[in-house]
Amino acid sequence: MTHTLHAPPKINLWLCLFAPDQTGYLPLDTLFCAIDLADRLDLELTGDVIHLDVRGPDLGPAAANLAYRAAQEYFLAIGERAGARITLHKHIPAGAGLGGGSS
Repeated sequence: MTHTLHAPPKINLWLCLFAPDQTGYLPLDTLFCAIDLADRLDLELTGDVIHLDVRGPDLGPAAANLAYRAAQEYFLAIGERAGARITLHKHIPAGAGLGGGSS
């Protein structure tokens, strides 16, 4: 079974970072606007290997991609040796500061 997710970007209208707090995190104050654009991820559980297929611009090695790394961390967190086939349909311009990867 394939699951489809949409990863929308955002545009920061205001972003202010503050000094790290006691946990080491940076508190922030932000105002952002969602826009009508999104990457699409098609996810399917498979054997024990994570496979990433990017449709769109070359984003470099799969192992460095945030979708791939999120899948790795997910399986590690739940204690499963599982795999997934991830198809990333890239519509948000890479490196444009729209937060597509982190979405």
